[in-house]
Amino acid sequence: MRSLSYTTLALTAALAAAPLTGAFASADDAAPGLPAVTAQTGTARVILNQLGSVSDGINAALADNVISPDQARTLRADARSIRKDTMALAASDHGQIPTAQYHQLLGRVQGISYQVNPIIY
Repeated sequence: MRSLSYTTLALTAALAAAPLTGAFASADDAAPGLPAVTAQTGTARVILNQLGSVSDGINAALADNVISPDQARTLRADARSIRKDTMALAASDHGQIPTAQYHQLLGRVQGISYQVNPIIY
C-alpha cells in the first residue's frame, strides 16, 4: 500500500466518479421543466438524433453560403420547435411517442433537411 502514487489515486478517483458524470450530463440536455430521462429514451432519441444531423447540415450550409443567415435562423427556430414538441410528447409517455405523432415529427425534420439540402431528381 505504500507504493500508491498520486497518479494511481487520481486515476482511481476518476474511474470511481465516471458513472456519475452521465447522470449530470443528461440533465443539461433536457428541456426546462421536463424530466431528463425522457431526452434520451425510446422513439424520442431517433428524432433528437435526426435533429442533431439537421443542425449540422444547417451549420455546413451556412458556412458554404448555400443558405442565408436569416434562413439559418428560421430553420434553427423550426428545429427548436420540433425538439420542444418531441420532448413534451416523450415526457407524457415515458420516452415513447405515438406512431402518428412520430411520423409527423419526422416529416417536419425531413422538411427542414430538404430546405437545407434539396434533392434534385
